[in-house]
Amino acid sequence: MFGIGKSSPKKSAKEPFNVKQFLLDHCEKMILALFVGASGFLVYQGFSGNSFESATKTPESLKEQSMGARNRIVGENHWTNLVQAEPGRLVTARFAAKSETSRKPTTADPYSIGRLDNKDLQKGGKRGDPEIVSPFDIEVKSFFGVIAVSSLRPGPADDLPNAPPVSEDRRRAARAKNAPVSTVERKLDPKYDKGYNPLTVVVDASKGRKPKPKEWKVVPKVVWFNAVTAVVDHQQLLSNYKREFELAAGYMPNRDSPNYIGFQVQRADVTDAPTQDPTEDQWKDAPECSTAGQLKMLDYWAGEAKEVSVDTYLERDILAMPIPPVLLTDYAPLASHSLIPQVKILPVFMGNGEGGTDGSGMENQMPEGSSGEGSMDGDGSGGFRVAPQMTPEEMAMVAAATPKIPVFSTHKLIRFFDFGAQLNRIYRYRIRLVLEDPNFPRLESLKVNTASMKPETVARVQQLEDAHRAEVQKLAPGKKILVRNSKLASPWSSASALTSLRPPTELFASGVDLAVTGVKAKLVYGEWDTKMGLMVPKSVIADRGMVLSGPPVEGGNDVIHPVMKVIKQLSGFGYRNPVTIADLRGGQPLAAQNRPEKHDKDPLPSAGEVVAFDPRTGDLVISGEFTDLEDYRMYSFADEVEAMEKAAKPTKPQAVPGMSSEK
Repeated sequence: MFGIGKSSPKKSAKEPFNVKQFLLDHCEKMILALFVGASGFLVYQGFSGNSFESATKTPESLKEQSMGARNRIVGENHWTNLVQAEPGRLVTARFAAKSETSRKPTTADPYSIGRLDNKDLQKGGKRGDPEIVSPFDIEVKSFFGVIAVSSLRPGPADDLPNAPPVSEDRRRAARAKNAPVSTVERKLDPKYDKGYNPLTVVVDASKGRKPKPKEWKVVPKVVWFNAVTAVVDHQQLLSNYKREFELAAGYMPNRDSPNYIGFQVQRADVTDAPTQDPTEDQWKDAPECSTAGQLKMLDYWAGEAKEVSVDTYLERDILAMPIPPVLLTDYAPLASHSLIPQVKILPVFMGNGEGGTDGSGMENQMPEGSSGEGSMDGDGSGGFRVAPQMTPEEMAMVAAATPKIPVFSTHKLIRFFDFGAQLNRIYRYRIRLVLEDPNFPRLESLKVNTASMKPETVARVQQLEDAHRAEVQKLAPGKKILVRNSKLASPWSSASALTSLRPPTELFASGVDLAVTGVKAKLVYGEWDTKMGLMVPKSVIADRGMVLSGPPVEGGNDVIHPVMKVIKQLSGFGYRNPVTIADLRGGQPLAAQNRPEKHDKDPLPSAGEVVAFDPRTGDLVISGEFTDLEDYRMYSFADEVEAMEKAAKPTKPQAVPGMSSEK
């Protein structure tokens, strides 16, 4: 019998072929077959290749082949083959001609590099302190008169009654009690007004000016001051800065050029010893004359007068201080200097060829050299106003009087006004210039590296740095100084000439008559009423020895209101200064050379002159008919008198054509 056990299961005939299982079962056999095939191929290649024992591969044959190649390289000429192979590399040279040329002199023109610039050779030098030149040629002019100031209250002269019209019986009517106040307003002829006109104020906003509030009034104020002008050699300063900084390391044109800050003034009272030079102890600081002190006066003034000097010569509000609002009087001599060009006075055409003014107190002005593109008055007219009816001749006249403004000015004007000077004292002035220190600039961002400075400059700047740091340490936390105290001053200038501020003797002479009773002179004498802020004139027929002081004029005085430009009447003013007429001359008939037929009927007299003595100042005052003609006519109201006399003359009846005058 057979034993009982488990039998292995038989595979199903329908089971599919499994590739994965096949590869797992037979991969070793396939790899072995590949190795056997590769080995057999290598063995076949080894037996079928050429033998190394060939006759051409023996050492002797190889040596023979190398020697033959060397002999071909060294012994054969290959230039022909090279030219044929690469014809572009062929260079034909004529060495004989080149040798001949090389023996000739060689010209230097192709090798010229121009003139060596000394600046480039010296760049990177050390910088020091530039030489600051002092102002020079100080001119002093005295003024006693009236200016326009601001006040919350009207001026005392505003309440004066209007002066009555000029007539034969006006004095007689004025003497009468309870005489009616004149309702006719007499105005000053604009041709006599050469000063500032507050009614045509144009505020210069570019300088931070602000118009006064409407509640402020413009009133006249009697003042006296010394107008002081001097000149800075701007071109010399530029040369000094350029010489010191242009070749130094770290040169910056804006920083290393003259940047003006202002000026300082000292005044010496030499009344006790005017012929001696003042000592250092006599020189006293005058802060009211410095840049900051002058600008403070703008708060008191009722505006500022128009500029009279060419703008390129000015550093406005830095060196050239604003001009006081002088009323009625021509202020151009006070505000200008003999070395600085002034603006050109041009006529204003009204369409009929007549000149005039713009109501500002001065004739319309064009700066000397202006092209008319900018306006002095801020109205776009180029400094003068022209009516559209100008003729070609008038336009040519304006163009001829309009030269070009120089872009660069060689000098700068220093100008200030000393309101602290006392009457009847003798003074001398000296000035020094103040500029920004280029080695210690105000802005710390422009700070100069001390490594580029000279030793003496480093020591000076280090002291300034220490002082600045000490100031910063004193500040509260969180605060800082934006602008450093940077100043570099010039030496003091030479002292000015002697100047004395004296009250004027207002004496204006006209013609002299050779009367039977003696020589008589027509003149106007005036004194200042400081309370009213105006000058009080009176017309006088004077002879030698006459004292002009006296009681008030009966019927009152006609006075000019400096602000309103109208004629007012002032009563009760007494003249206190005993000015005495010392001598008179003039009125003599001139020789009739060109008009003998009219000499006997209407002889031409010589000009009148008056000499007076003023005991208040001890001066002799000379007044002439020609020199004081305009002032005499202004304060005697001659135009109105002549117009009244002309109107009073009877007119002759004119004959009517075709009719006989006989009865």
